[in-house]
Amino acid sequence: MVDRKSVVANPYNCMVGCSTCGVVCPSQAISFPSRDLIWKVEREHKIFQTVRREAAEKRTKQEAQQARAAAEKELANVTNRVKVEIAGEIPGTQFVVKLQELVKDQPFDLVQLRLEVPTVQGSAEHTPSWMTFEVTSTEYAEIAPFMERLRELVRANGLVWVNESKQ
Repeated sequence: MVDRKSVVANPYNCMVGCSTCGVVCPSQAISFPSRDLIWKVEREHKIFQTVRREAAEKRTKQEAQQARAAAEKELANVTNRVKVEIAGEIPGTQFVVKLQELVKDQPFDLVQLRLEVPTVQGSAEHTPSWMTFEVTSTEYAEIAPFMERLRELVRANGLVWVNESKQ
């Protein structure tokens, strides 16, 4: 009882249209409006249309949330940035030009490129150098196929693939 009026103890456990509690109540303290009254209220307020519309909206929202969750899960598995370290005789800018040709018209780019040469005279004498850069996708695409072409370019130029790490 609340304010001298009976209230349903667990209203969210009730099912619309069920009147079993009224039938089984030993003191007949529970009653429901007649079906005629219920249908009259429904016709006046178009309750079923509202319920159907709200259910459809809820279903659409849930489907959108599920699709988003699936997309986020799929994107989490995409490798789209890798740091690469290579070493060897990197003559002048010739290898950099080959890297530019490799990324041309591709959804990938090389960023944070650093070339470390021990000495200027040493570079003329073909001393080993060190290069680091990050391969990144410009369209959030998987970079694994591109990485294989990059490895082939490094091998073809007599360089050593030292390390790669996902970023």
